[in-house]
Amino acid sequence: MYFQKKEGLVFYKWNIFKKFDELIAVFSTRLGGFSKQPYDSLNLGFSTEDVSENVIKNRNRFFNTLNISEDRTARIIQVHGDNVIVAEKSGNLGIGDGLITDICDIFLCGTYADCASIMVFEPNKRVVGLFHAGWRSISVEIVEKGIKKICGVYNIRPENLLIGISPHIKQCCYVVRKDVAGLFNQEFLVKNSKERWNLSIENMIVKQLNDVGVKDKNIERSDGCTSCNDEMFFSYRRDKGCTGRMVAVIGMKK
Repeated sequence: MYFQKKEGLVFYKWNIFKKFDELIAVFSTRLGGFSKQPYDSLNLGFSTEDVSENVIKNRNRFFNTLNISEDRTARIIQVHGDNVIVAEKSGNLGIGDGLITDICDIFLCGTYADCASIMVFEPNKRVVGLFHAGWRSISVEIVEKGIKKICGVYNIRPENLLIGISPHIKQCCYVVRKDVAGLFNQEFLVKNSKERWNLSIENMIVKQLNDVGVKDKNIERSDGCTSCNDEMFFSYRRDKGCTGRMVAVIGMKK
């Protein structure tokens, strides 16, 4: 991954997508906006107690910097489940944790503050996907189901997919209790006390991708932990829920 600075904003991009000029795939940081503490400064989430006028200004700045009209984004209400929605139009498309489309000029959009964003691109048929992956959605196989659906709907092969995983809370900071740890294989856990384990979201995501045929060489892992890096990222867990939201956007320009 690498970060780009543009018009006062800082956002992350993936090297695996770099050669595709028509593709927009970015993950925002907390830098470059108008919000005050504890939402400082580029809070892009309306599901916070931030001043709504500041969130609107932040979102206008963000999408204007990307040369995207927010009216062209497809959005969902994320609930940590396994529902994947086909985006045939922009706007609010309902409840789910995944979006897929083959329509140019529809930009899939989701909000994040520790969960991982999974960017999906198939360059031959110009298909994109965006999945929201925390432990709950991973436990119900959002990644496997999402890849199977995008391949089934658009008749594409998983080995042709390119994947970018966003910054998220890493194993170093993601401590879970026995009830959550019990949902996952030991290979994804490191025990740190009698009743606590450190969980790797990223390794689980990669495993689910591999299990449905996505090649390792086509997966770009993330740099940085949202919980460790308070200068760059919002973190729901680190900030005990009182924090802003980053945004992931992926789509094809006409």
